[in-house]
Amino acid sequence: MFLLTTPSYALIVFTRNLTLEPEEREFVFKLWDPLQYFLDKEYYYFSRLVYEVTLFTYALFTIGSVYLVYFVPCFMAAAQMKFLMKMLSSKHLDVTVCIKFHQKILRFVRNINSLFSGQMFFEIVLSALPITFRSYQLIMMLTNYDPRAVGVFFFLILCFLVPLLVCFSGQMISDASEDLFIGTYQNEWYRLNVQERKSLCIMMTIASIPLNLCYRNTMTFNMDRYMTVVQATYSYITVLINYN
Repeated sequence: MFLLTTPSYALIVFTRNLTLEPEEREFVFKLWDPLQYFLDKEYYYFSRLVYEVTLFTYALFTIGSVYLVYFVPCFMAAAQMKFLMKMLSSKHLDVTVCIKFHQKILRFVRNINSLFSGQMFFEIVLSALPITFRSYQLIMMLTNYDPRAVGVFFFLILCFLVPLLVCFSGQMISDASEDLFIGTYQNEWYRLNVQERKSLCIMMTIASIPLNLCYRNTMTFNMDRYMTVVQATYSYITVLINYN
């Protein structure tokens, strides 16, 4: 999705420009291009198109890679908790190994939270603004029957996707944490000796505390937070439309 947005928008603009005179053609983005001083208008248009598409595709690829840095560790943490559930439900349950693995998962989630919570906080706080402006731009283009609205629609999806990845990453950890708490009870604990039962009881107590990605215990990243962003966006768009 990050890579297809710019080429799709550029294709729409290019197709529309084929019906226009060279001096009436529009560029995909407003960028400075050093070739404008050396090429005539006909060749300059095509070189500018390639320049813009290449530059923005690379930029979006970089942005997409950054958000994968958020998503992949959270996915790994959720997968580790699911694997721990399998270990707890095994007939050959080794409580000591499970407890050590659980401690590693807790440290891993704490590291994720300490590394990324600040960036995630700013992403969520600022995400409503680009969604609002792109939505308003799309509404205005649809009102004026502008064919470039299709390209803006792709960018709008991209704006919605950014906070979705952040919030969904936190939701994966929260869901896996709840499932792990249930999984600590769904095993043959009655076959264990007294010492192992006590150790498992401690693990149950720790697992009862939900794991969440949050910023200083003030903002939790989950799908409820994403719906808050969507609601805020709707309010901002309503204000802009009424003001217009």
